[in-house]
Amino acid sequence: MRILLPLFIFISFNLNAQQVSEQELIGEWKPVKLVEIKGEIPNEMKEQINVMQNAFLKTIFVFRNENKFTFDFPFEEMRLTNGYWKLDSQTGNISIYEEENEKSYFMGITASKKDGKMIFMMEETYFAFEVKKE
Repeated sequence: MRILLPLFIFISFNLNAQQVSEQELIGEWKPVKLVEIKGEIPNEMKEQINVMQNAFLKTIFVFRNENKFTFDFPFEEMRLTNGYWKLDSQTGNISIYEEENEKSYFMGITASKKDGKMIFMMEETYFAFEVKKE
């Protein structure tokens, strides 16, 4: 049952979502608010999750032409200034790489539009954020 709940949340979230194009992604995006926490957070991780949530709310995602990417994150060790991005337009999955080759995977984001708002679901965390283009 614990496995099915996050899967159900992910599927129901994506059923109402619209696809995103590369052209729409280009620009600076800032999280506006947390819209979803995926799954159940273990008690021992709640404090760390709160710290990460607050950090993500201060993050700037920059998608530039020629698939260049910047992840301006409050924790310096997690920043990426000369990254690259690749969008799977069918799924909305964005793969972020540290280098131009696809061997240097950094993180994944699923981008979708829901009710006219852009949502970034962070693959490596429990979070989905409503983001706004600056």
